Amino acid sequence: MHDRNRATRPTSRPPHATLTVSPAPLPIPELKVVANFDVNGSFWGYDTITRTDAFIADAHANNHRVDEWAIVDRTGQPLRVVRTTDPTSDFLGGIDIAVIPIPSSALDTSKARRHDGLSPQAVAA
Repeated sequence: MHDRNRATRPTSRPPHATLTVSPAPLPIPELKVVANFDVNGSFWGYDTITRTDAFIADAHANNHRVDEWAIVDRTGQPLRVVRTTDPTSDFLGGIDIAVIPIPSSALDTSKARRHDGLSPQAVAA
């Protein structure tokens, strides 16, 4: 009688060898660095830059008013300030304000602008 298992058993390693698998590194969670405020200046919490950018893109897609400024705070930290206004919302006037820290190398205050066509807003340190 022919032993099928013997013919298909791998011979490249001895039967007592163990296979070691390196675990995949866990993804590093994105830091919540975006401060969110309402129209009255009340702090509502922090969020990630990725989620905030998605929220802003959604506001643009739904034709909400989006005003945006690039500024530098008193300590020299460059910030992107985005105010979105949802005209269909009655909750706090539909206004959300996000303050997003940006690397100083990415800040160009000559390109700071408001999406409503008014003059650029840039504050020097």
